[in-house]
Amino acid sequence: MAENDPEKGMDGLRTGTVRQRIMNILRHENLTSKEISKRISITQKEVIRHLPNVAKSLSSKGFSLNIEKPQCLDCGFMFRERSRFSKPGHCPRCKGTRITEPSFSVGLL
Repeated sequence: MAENDPEKGMDGLRTGTVRQRIMNILRHENLTSKEISKRISITQKEVIRHLPNVAKSLSSKGFSLNIEKPQCLDCGFMFRERSRFSKPGHCPRCKGTRITEPSFSVGLL
């Protein structure tokens, strides 16, 4: 069996439930919902829908879902108070739409 054989499943990306696969890839990297969706072949909306449950599962195992908050690229406003996992539509300060996507990783509690 080759090292990159799809049947074997690289890094747990093809085995387990969707939420388990999300947790596995976030243990190794800091990724946006778009990057996660490409890695495990589901839509970005599905990833966002699963993230609250991933956070709960991780906390019960002694880990946390770390979130790098979105930021406006025009004025630098940081969305510190935002609790949603999706990207904001526009900046409340300058009304700009050039906003970074939140990114996610797994860390210890």
